[in-house]
Amino acid sequence: MPDYSKLTDEEFDACLEKIVGMLTPAQILALPRVYEALAEDLNDEVLDAWAADQPEERCSDESDGELDEEKGVGALGAAALDLLPFKKAQES
Repeated sequence: MPDYSKLTDEEFDACLEKIVGMLTPAQILALPRVYEALAEDLNDEVLDAWAADQPEERCSDESDGELDEEKGVGALGAAALDLLPFKKAQES
């Protein structure tokens, strides 16, 4: 059995990122407590993204709901991607 006491935080994080990178978003959200944590932390962003994707009669926002060809997602997904804090950090 390996001596896990030699495992550094950086090594653990690298392995965790590799494993998470192989999961689909649905699989990640299905993990215990992940959905709840993300839904709470990203609540405002989710509401803003939802509002941006609503037809004019359901919401006063004037989103056209068109597919964002560059990102390959609808307006809801594009708005959510633009709002995520880690995305901005990755672009730096």
